[in-house]
Amino acid sequence: MAASTEAPVPQHGRPSLAKGDSAVVAAATAATAATADHQHQHRPSRVVRPRTPEYRTKEPSLDGLFPKSPGRYTLENLNLQSLGVEVFSRERVRGLSGVEVKTVINGDFVKKPRKGSTVVLHYIAFYSTDHTHGKMFDCTYNRGRPLKFRVGCHAVFSGLEECVRLMCEGEKSLCYIPPHMAFGTRGFPALVPPNAALIMWIVLEEILPVGYEALRSLGGHSFKYA
Repeated sequence: MAASTEAPVPQHGRPSLAKGDSAVVAAATAATAATADHQHQHRPSRVVRPRTPEYRTKEPSLDGLFPKSPGRYTLENLNLQSLGVEVFSRERVRGLSGVEVKTVINGDFVKKPRKGSTVVLHYIAFYSTDHTHGKMFDCTYNRGRPLKFRVGCHAVFSGLEECVRLMCEGEKSLCYIPPHMAFGTRGFPALVPPNAALIMWIVLEEILPVGYEALRSLGGHSFKYA
């Protein structure tokens, strides 16, 4: 009987690769692996940036850190050093030519005072002279209610109005006012000596729109401090 010339059929029903075919497949596999390795080596590396800590992108809640009740306060009681906020020295305060507003807590960046609007604020006021630095002379918390005045109507001394104009609703700032924008050479009898510069901790609680009294009388709006 003559020997069969047909290729053996494997048990799984597929023809087996010849020796030469196996070599071709092995070479192709090696070439593919080499190409992939080359592409991986030349692929630009991805820069992994460290995650920004939350305290740098979102201000933490500081409720309770600042004075909010009646009392006799000093500049140290504002706890600004714990936040890294500089408090001006006597020499620097006495050398001011205009107001300076140092923001401690940001406001809403939207509502800002303008002429005719009414502002509602709390403050703690200190004075600075050649002999005394940071003595408190007034505080709205001791009065039991905030100060409310209309901007642009000369209701308060110029330095206070200028500071408030530079703030926005919800802002907490330490403000410095030179003597000529405060009580000047006369001072304030029994409270502030002549030629005293002022240091004021101001919390701008609310800004009421121009003509809010008319709106209130019509019953269209209710305001917290109206």
